Amino acid sequence: MKGCRARIVVLSVLASLAIALVVVAREGCSDTPEDVRLAAIFGAAGFLASMVYVVLERDPIRASRVHSAGVTFLRLFLAFMFVQYGFAKIIGMQFYPRYYLLDARVADIKPMNLAWTFFGRSLPYQVFMGAIELGGALLLCTRRTVTLGACILLAVATNIVALNFSYDICVKLGSSIYLAMASYLVSTNIRLLASVFVGTPPLMNRQDTNAADAAQRSTGTRPLLWACLVAMVVGYPVWKTSRQAMQHRLFVEEPLLGAWSVEERVGLDELTAETPGAWDRVYFEKGDYGFIRIDKTRLRFETNVDLGTHTIELGMANAKRATAKGAYALNGNVLTIEGAFENRPFSLRLRRDLGKP
Repeated sequence: MKGCRARIVVLSVLASLAIALVVVAREGCSDTPEDVRLAAIFGAAGFLASMVYVVLERDPIRASRVHSAGVTFLRLFLAFMFVQYGFAKIIGMQFYPRYYLLDARVADIKPMNLAWTFFGRSLPYQVFMGAIELGGALLLCTRRTVTLGACILLAVATNIVALNFSYDICVKLGSSIYLAMASYLVSTNIRLLASVFVGTPPLMNRQDTNAADAAQRSTGTRPLLWACLVAMVVGYPVWKTSRQAMQHRLFVEEPLLGAWSVEERVGLDELTAETPGAWDRVYFEKGDYGFIRIDKTRLRFETNVDLGTHTIELGMANAKRATAKGAYALNGNVLTIEGAFENRPFSLRLRRDLGKP
């Protein structure tokens, strides 16, 4: 009973941290001081609640069932997150190319962007990483393969945490919590692993047997409910990621994507008035945005391209001035844009250097 109580406390803290990650979930970075404080508050609340429970609990069988339920929650949560990350890599959603980075000097790229650029350069490597994450997540969904899945995700999470801290990637909080969860799932079968790698007999005490029996009852007597839970854990992140990919037009061939050198420009000086100088490059990226390079400065712009009418709108990000509107013509690797900005005509002649023609 004493060992089960300690495991319940650890499980409660990890479950509380999982809930904290859901609360602070957002696009981009999640390592702000507010996020860390919130995670600490949730973790402390889980610790205090579990301490009260283990002090008041007197039934070892019921305690083992609570532990089993906590392990099940951890399995499903970790599977949910790694299905999302793994599937995103397989379809090329997480590390798709950013042309303004591919064209930059390595010395000028921030460590996080350097790592993203490296991974995004090779789709086969992304698929390889995603398949491992997805496979490990799916193995967590069946009781017989939990230990194997946890071992796979432990290795994956360890590498991710090392990468995040080494390259200052701003998801250190979440990845560290995933690593702790995978480590705990592995520890629940440490005797079995010891028997495999060291040759120690896989002894089980009475509490371990009770927990295993409770897990068997919770899944074996409710196969339909378990199937629905697994379908949700696997299906929802796949649907969500696919929806985001379609919103970013990931599967749509966009003819203007790439890095373009500026061969000729007439007008549009007012568009980049805050940063005067000759335009060196124009980058069109996935997601209706791009950059204009002036010397070493990259100015972000928003774009709206109509492939049917061959029209384009360009406006500087976070700027209140009007957008430049015109028509474009693409001939091989040469792009010409002609239109008006603030009632003044402009023209651009660009040549593609990076990207698919």
